[in-house]
Amino acid sequence: LRVILLSDGHANEGDHSHAGLRRRAAAAVPGEYVLSALGVGDGFDQQLMVALADAGTGNFYYVSDPAQLAGVFADEFATARKTVAQALEVVVDPAPGIEMLDAAGYPLERGENGLVRFRPGTLFAGQERKIWLSFRSETQPLGERTLAGVSLKYVVDGESHALALSTPPRFACV
Repeated sequence: LRVILLSDGHANEGDHSHAGLRRRAAAAVPGEYVLSALGVGDGFDQQLMVALADAGTGNFYYVSDPAQLAGVFADEFATARKTVAQALEVVVDPAPGIEMLDAAGYPLERGENGLVRFRPGTLFAGQERKIWLSFRSETQPLGERTLAGVSLKYVVDGESHALALSTPPRFACV
């Protein structure tokens, strides 16, 4: 299922806070549908529209000319025809002294043993996800350290798959 929100991003009724609207857009993830956002009009709120598309695991578009709408809809329908992976789940295992703070606004599920999970939804053909992870670390001792183990679980044609980074990300305290 695919939802395309056309808006200038200026809510005028109900909860119009960015956080509240983003929470509603994120409801797409557990429902396994995608919410894409299409910004229209002069002075539209690009920051909000991008945030809604990210939370809804969809795409963001801006159209300055109504003639562009046909192309946007064609792109959305083309990607919706081919599901690449469903039920994506990223599992992060922070190293001792490291705390995961955020994953591009996706709700974090904190489990036992310090594992953190987030679910970025379904991935469709032609869709790309860039997810910024934020961490907090102790600043001592100085030097290079392992940040976290990262793995991905997903389903393709009813079959479960898993991937893990072969080399965990590292960082340096200087």
